[in-house]
Amino acid sequence: MEKSSHYASLPPDVILRKVEEEAVLLNLKNTRYYSLDPVGTRMVEVLTSSSSFEQASALLSEEYDIDPVTLQSDLQELINKLLARGLIEIS
Repeated sequence: MEKSSHYASLPPDVILRKVEEEAVLLNLKNTRYYSLDPVGTRMVEVLTSSSSFEQASALLSEEYDIDPVTLQSDLQELINKLLARGLIEIS
């Protein structure tokens, strides 16, 4: 059986809980909470279920009426913030 790989995933020490359309992330290493607005929540959901940045970007551009260049920039900015806080891993 081939192992399923994702572009991005939550580290084992990060918990994500959705509250309506928003999400709260808890980093167990530093016991800090972080919140995401509905768009950020959707971006994280798509990132962690897609096999590549390109696939995530394409799916999100279908969902949101936004220029693809702007979407990719916003997505990369979110990824950088999540990485800096230890809230996501890239494979």
